Amino acid sequence: PPSTCLIVDPAGLPFIQELGPSLAAGAAGAIYSFLGIREHEAFPDDVRAHVTDVGRARWHPYKVALEGVELTRHCCHVVGPNFAEMY
Repeated sequence: PPSTCLIVDPAGLPFIQELGPSLAAGAAGAIYSFLGIREHEAFPDDVRAHVTDVGRARWHPYKVALEGVELTRHCCHVVGPNFAEMY
């Protein structure tokens, strides 16, 4: 995707606050690989500070080097409701 694209990460709150991107799997793991944070133990401080509950979100730019060129990849981390717990 071009650098003008924004990836929306439907994150789980435990991953944002405690577990970090390195323990994510599936689609989230693929997103974090794309952002260059797959091996990080924690999300950036500003993301953890703002994404503290369901419905909270935070945009963050990630710098990624690709073939010697630095790119910025944009992501909005957001925690949605767990519908399984609602019914």
